[in-house]
Amino acid sequence: MRVATALGPGVFFWVSATCVVVVLLYLRRTRDAARLLITLAGAGLLDMSLKTAFHRPRPAPFFDTPLPHSYSFPSGHALFSLCLYGTLAVLLRARARRPATRVAIWLLAIALIALIGLSRIYLGVHYPSDVIAGYAVALVWMLAAGIVDRML
Repeated sequence: MRVATALGPGVFFWVSATCVVVVLLYLRRTRDAARLLITLAGAGLLDMSLKTAFHRPRPAPFFDTPLPHSYSFPSGHALFSLCLYGTLAVLLRARARRPATRVAIWLLAIALIALIGLSRIYLGVHYPSDVIAGYAVALVWMLAAGIVDRML
């Protein structure tokens, strides 16, 4: 579960996101790179704003997991993982030609996102409601970003 939680916001996450943006720019897919950057920037603003607004303390951690210094609600790992891996799934799915490939992309993204959220609960650094709220906020934000992207 520590490996799963490391796939959320942290060094691996941000290095991966940066690499994806660089590759998208190299491939001249600037619109996709901009969509990913805007989605992640909005996720950051939402995460900070909601944690500050709710001030929910974290639960007592299990397994001597060090608690982050931020508030608990909503889960930033859930929010950011859905925004990054969900947006990647949307972008990859649009390029996939075979239906089986499209299904595989979504199944992999959903499994990864769910595993990251479950890891936060398992390690005791979030309540289940924190993770659910993180997913809900991310889903609404991704849908809004997608609608705006299609309108432009």
